[in-house]
Amino acid sequence: MNFRALSLAAAFCALAIAPLAASASGSTTATLGVAADVPSNCTVAYNGGFHMSYDPLVLNNSSDLNSYAGFGLSCTLGTNPTFTPPAGPTYMVDNNNDKLLYTLVYSNTHGAFGIHNVASINFLATIPAGQDVPVGSYSDTATILVNF
Repeated sequence: MNFRALSLAAAFCALAIAPLAASASGSTTATLGVAADVPSNCTVAYNGGFHMSYDPLVLNNSSDLNSYAGFGLSCTLGTNPTFTPPAGPTYMVDNNNDKLLYTLVYSNTHGAFGIHNVASINFLATIPAGQDVPVGSYSDTATILVNF
């Protein structure tokens, strides 16, 4: 290889590397947005429900039978849930389709949400006095709407 060809090759390599060296010596910044949404949310833990003994002959002939029961509710911080029990009239039925009237109302006795936003949500079930019903086991499944 002659001197002239070697000089041209060295010059070409120097020109090819020069832009790479120049770009490596600078810097720039970029921004990247980061966001998250935390939606209102609640979960329900079942606590067992109501089980009452109604005596239409003596105890509940003139006095309503009242009982409290409820469920646990855990919600994200800042959620303000509301509760809607079934609209009345509501009935429990036995195997013969005999009906026992009851009402279910939100008792509003849970207080504020505590640690981890958990509260006990209580309802009052009332079986009105004076219902003349036959012996039997009466039941119903009530759906409570939790809005959040």
